[in-house]
Amino acid sequence: MSNKFTADHDVTVGVDFGSYLIRVEDNLYKLQIWDTAGQESFRSITKIFYRSADAVILGYSIVQRDTFDHLHQWLQEVKSQCDPDVVVFLVGNKSDLESQREITVEKARRF
Repeated sequence: MSNKFTADHDVTVGVDFGSYLIRVEDNLYKLQIWDTAGQESFRSITKIFYRSADAVILGYSIVQRDTFDHLHQWLQEVKSQCDPDVVVFLVGNKSDLESQREITVEKARRF
């Protein structure tokens, strides 16, 4: 019996990170992007990753109602962990599956 572990995907702790430098006019900005993937099982540790964020992107799948339904909880968490002036963006993904859409554009706008 082998102790070798193989997987079809990368094993993570629920967070992916990217750091980018961008220039806007004469200013250089460092962008840090923390992708927590909305995984409920990692909610207790993901708070530390966005505590000092200047902006937050809440994403959901337009074809999976449960991802949209969890947005209220994530927004409450952002409000409790971030500064009051944090900018929050809402992004619906999987627009290539428009024919399977479960969340209407109007419902997303109301959110």
